[in-house]
Amino acid sequence: MKKIILAIICSAGLLAISQPALAYTAVEGNLIKTSSNSAVYYIDGSGYRHLFPNQEVFFSWYKGSWNDQIITTVADYELLQIPTGKNVTVKPGYALIHFDNSLRMYAVLPGGKLCRAPAHYNNYQYNRALIIPASFESDYYNDGVCDITENQKLPDGTLLRYAGSNDIYYIQNSQKRHITEAGFNANNFRWDSVIENIDSSMYYPDGGDIVAREDNLYSISYSFGNSYYSGYNYTCAENWTCYSWSACANGSQYRTCRDSNGCGTSYNKPITAQACYSCSESWACSSWSACSYGKQYRTCWDNNSCGTTASKPITSQACYNCNENWSCTSWSICSSGVKYRECLDTNRCGTTIGKPAGSQTCN
Repeated sequence: MKKIILAIICSAGLLAISQPALAYTAVEGNLIKTSSNSAVYYIDGSGYRHLFPNQEVFFSWYKGSWNDQIITTVADYELLQIPTGKNVTVKPGYALIHFDNSLRMYAVLPGGKLCRAPAHYNNYQYNRALIIPASFESDYYNDGVCDITENQKLPDGTLLRYAGSNDIYYIQNSQKRHITEAGFNANNFRWDSVIENIDSSMYYPDGGDIVAREDNLYSISYSFGNSYYSGYNYTCAENWTCYSWSACANGSQYRTCRDSNGCGTSYNKPITAQACYSCSESWACSSWSACSYGKQYRTCWDNNSCGTTASKPITSQACYNCNENWSCTSWSICSSGVKYRECLDTNRCGTTIGKPAGSQTCN
């Protein structure tokens, strides 16, 4: 199975003065990649792209195989115009992790926070532990205080089942929330992530049942909007800017909006789609330029400024064997023994082989 690799993109000098029109519009929840690279990105509600560092992280959020995933291939220049956000971290409660430069185990909490887990904790929590490249350690937050022992409560994001019970619970805000079968499947939980045989002495107050999909459990975007910073959750103020509207097509037009603060929320996000009416192009063109090196050019513009080029006339063409056709004004009056006239080649060949004289002596 092909590994997902980190996309290293050097953008300096790659953006031309005039970019081609964007065919891809960023939509929250999309998975994208380019044809030239295997790296896969998630699009959040702010229009930012987030890299999956490897396939283990990807499949903590998605089930099935690569063939089961809907991944849109975009052009390289389109990817470069989507701003980069925080890398995706392992889904809370999915598995323990350790970085490839250390054997120290961690449980992953919402927002990418880490709780150190002793070796014996691994024996009864998960059948697996994920190895994360050390280069992505900065994607997570470790306050050095959050440790797990056999007698302590388990961290938020944990799935557990008490000894002698068939009920599954999810720990959230230090409460246990009962999960129905529908809620379990809708939020993409995994059975092999459930901690079994928890002693009933580990007490949590009851929270509301999980019966359907909840964005704060299912959505990757929620993890970006609730990231830890210096040990505290912070409130992020959205700051939206939008590109120009696209051309009107099939009664709709679109635009892309970016939150420059990368909050991961979309409470104040401007609209990105609206109805529109079809625009009829009305093109006008300047005269052809003189024939030069077998080519001549002209400038064309749409008087209705539709923003489309479906019926735009050609603006360059080949030209061969141009026959000069000179037309001259009348001679000027004789002055100081010389008179003048202006001559113009109406065929604009760009040559002066047969050009008449523009001045002559006179009495």
